[in-house]
Amino acid sequence: VHGLVGSVGMALSTERMTYDTFFHAADEAMYRMKYRNKGHNEEIVVQDLAERDFERQILFSHAFGIVLRIDLDKGTYHIRYGSHAVGTDIPPSGPYEKFIRSGLSRVIPEDRESLLKTIALPRLIEAFERGENELFCEVRVKKAKNDLIWIRSGFRFLRTAGRRLAYHILSDVTESRK
Repeated sequence: VHGLVGSVGMALSTERMTYDTFFHAADEAMYRMKYRNKGHNEEIVVQDLAERDFERQILFSHAFGIVLRIDLDKGTYHIRYGSHAVGTDIPPSGPYEKFIRSGLSRVIPEDRESLLKTIALPRLIEAFERGENELFCEVRVKKAKNDLIWIRSGFRFLRTAGRRLAYHILSDVTESRK
C-alpha cells in the first residue's frame, strides 16, 4: 500500500504573540492529539489567569527546556511544553512517580541518589509547604553512543485556586559546564 500521511496542528490565540510561540503552540497541540489518538487518555488542563501567566514566565525564561506541571495534591504530571523532546516512551501525562521511574534509567548511577532526593514527590511537597520558591539539582544523563549531557532539573512552586502546583523545568546546561 502506498500513500501519504500528514498531520496538522492548530492553535487559537486572542493575545498578541510571536510567530514562533504561536507555531510552537500548534505543534504541541498536534503531538498531544497524536498521542491521544493512539489510545492514551490525556487530562485536559484548564488554567486560571495567574497559573497561565506563571507558566508563560517559566516558558520564556527556559525556552529550550521541557516544562512539566505537577499537581502536588493528586501526584500527577502533565508535560506542558517540550513533549516532542522526551521521546515516545514517556507519556505526556500521568502519575508523577511513573515519570520519575521512566526517566531515571538515563541518569548516570552516580547522580541518581541526589536526583531522587530532590525530585521525589514528598520532597516537593515539603519544599512547597516551607515556602521555597525554587529547588534544583544538576545531573549527568546518557545520550546515544554513551555521550553525556548535563541536565538542570529545577522546580518552581505556585498556589492558585486552592491547588498546590510545581513546575518542573528540565534544561540542557552542558555548554555552561564546559
